[in-house]
Amino acid sequence: ENRSTTTRVLVNLREAETVDAQNSLKQLENRERVANRVHELLERVLRGFSPAQVQKTRCFKYMAGFSAQVTLEGLEALVEDPDVLSIEEDSLLYPNLAQGIPLMNASTTRTRYNGEGVAVAICDTGIDYTHIRLGNGGFPNSKVIGGYDTGDDDNDPMDLEGHGTACAGIAAGDLGFDGDYIGGVAWGARLYALKISHGSGGSAYISNMIQGWEWCIDHQYDDANNPIMIISTSFGGGRYSGYCDGDTVAMTTAAANAKAAGMTLFVSSGNDGYCNAMGWPACISHVISVGAVYDAPFTATSIGWCVATGSCAEKFPTVGCSSGYYAPDTPEADNVAAYSNTASFLSLLAPSNWATTTERGGGYWNT
Repeated sequence: ENRSTTTRVLVNLREAETVDAQNSLKQLENRERVANRVHELLERVLRGFSPAQVQKTRCFKYMAGFSAQVTLEGLEALVEDPDVLSIEEDSLLYPNLAQGIPLMNASTTRTRYNGEGVAVAICDTGIDYTHIRLGNGGFPNSKVIGGYDTGDDDNDPMDLEGHGTACAGIAAGDLGFDGDYIGGVAWGARLYALKISHGSGGSAYISNMIQGWEWCIDHQYDDANNPIMIISTSFGGGRYSGYCDGDTVAMTTAAANAKAAGMTLFVSSGNDGYCNAMGWPACISHVISVGAVYDAPFTATSIGWCVATGSCAEKFPTVGCSSGYYAPDTPEADNVAAYSNTASFLSLLAPSNWATTTERGGGYWNT
């Protein structure tokens, strides 16, 4: 449509020759067998395509599929191949962001259950692991104990954009009293940094997110005292008025695999302002979708939130938002934020603006 000579796709293969991954991933001893069977299938299928037409960009490990850059001829060849179940666009995902600990009624709870013995994987723009509340040192360190950059395929998940660092501070920043920052909700938990975005930007391909989730399965017990039990992903896109498992096959499979491995996925519902729909992967039935409420009343010289054309919030045209619309909402504690996507199948709401949290480069910010 955009006259490009190639496009990025996700290819889902028929799994007749692989084991039932979601049942097998529950046992650690079976994971290598699943990975080997998937590898054999992918190698066989990929041999049937010309690299000039189907250039592999990612091979997934626990699901029968891969991502590729394809020409029109390559796309047509994929469509005709009997091993190909479905093809999806490997489109870009964009960041969303959700500390109102008192509003969660968590002030007392967190003195007894602080997250110790558990690790949270932040699949986002990375983590600034030099921040005083996020390890205050090199990588890995006492707080950020591991991770990977799937966006750029390297071993350094340093945050170059800021979004992931903010999410990490809310989830598990070290206990401290710096102004309004008092540490993360689960301040005793350890963190894994999965940078799914590419370069210093704030967007990520679906395939980068899937690879991040698979990395968590592969490295779940790298530290047996702090296994990865939670995956937090504040990226997404699209508009779905119901569960989207059948519409986003590759990501649904990746989410189901992570859940089968014993991990819980928390995914932001999106920031478009829909009142009857969410973005994906929040719309997948295997994840816990999280919308936003204001964590306190506040005023500013000008308050306006960018919302989508289809938002049910009271909105007005503006050139200041890429969507073309803003909602001049007045924040009140515990009210649903004007920009938050909500729907009948939303799992829960959590405090958002203005959450005081860790800022890339040191210090704290309200977001």
